[in-house]
Amino acid sequence: MEDFGKWFFGESSNLTGSCLSRAAAFFAEGQGMRFRMELQILALHRRETRRDALRFLVAHQEYHPKLGPMLWNTCNTVFVLLQEVFSAFPMLKVHSVTMAAAERASNALILIKCAASHRDAKRLLVNAEIQEYLYAILKTTQRDEPHDRLKLRSLEVINKLLEEGDEETVLALAEDRMVLYCLRAILASPISAKEVAALVLQRILMNESGMKCCCRPICQFIMIARALTFTVEERSIVLSRQLLRRIAACFLCLSKHPRALEVLHDCLPMRLGDPYISNLIQAEPIAWEILREAAANLTGGRRGHRHVEPRVPRFGPIGKPPGTWAN
Repeated sequence: MEDFGKWFFGESSNLTGSCLSRAAAFFAEGQGMRFRMELQILALHRRETRRDALRFLVAHQEYHPKLGPMLWNTCNTVFVLLQEVFSAFPMLKVHSVTMAAAERASNALILIKCAASHRDAKRLLVNAEIQEYLYAILKTTQRDEPHDRLKLRSLEVINKLLEEGDEETVLALAEDRMVLYCLRAILASPISAKEVAALVLQRILMNESGMKCCCRPICQFIMIARALTFTVEERSIVLSRQLLRRIAACFLCLSKHPRALEVLHDCLPMRLGDPYISNLIQAEPIAWEILREAAANLTGGRRGHRHVEPRVPRFGPIGKPPGTWAN
């Protein structure tokens, strides 16, 4: 029983046996984990217990679906988590983030993402311009494990904010530098960060207001198309099925915009017909259908342009007869 007390309440606990008995009964009724999660949330507010509390909450977040509301509704908890993220900023400036600092900041970002799952939190976090605190991480060009981990966790927070497709949230992020940082992550990040960044861009483009915001300056949606095309065309960039599907969805969104059709006509990447890409597409039917629809839009969207019926090519570009890319 004493061992249980030390495990449940910590090594410095001075509790009586009756208290421990009640705690054991409480734990047996299925409420103990929630109670311990609450204790660990409170432990976040003490600097000497914060690191262990971060590890515990991150490790057990999947087993407690209400952790997000608990984090959000506990006074000053999100502020404490942001402080933990801020602690890595001086190291970001000199490009020397240690693994220990990256772990603590990444765990804090995971819990911020968890708090952002609360319906009320999304709008309030965006109103507080939480993305401004993440730009310092997203704009880094350093390629090592600590920086890549922080970048991935920051993109996951943004993705969580965009999850419900709230128009004001999408507009707030689309009007800012988020699109540029997503493109940078798609071009020069590990595959996991590329996939999340492509998903963030896809969520913005799928929203009508986000699409208008991206296509308002002509240079911006040209830059989006070129970055996505380069990602597929560059043979040194490793593609996954999930990444290809999300890039295809971005092309589809762009192909539906009237102004984008003027610039993106015949803009699907040539490498889509390569055997390697063809195998990925065949194993991902959703990506193929998305690319087929985008090809139909881009080959038949302009007035007076002969429509080319998209078909499954063996080694040619999607939706184009073989050989037409030679010109």
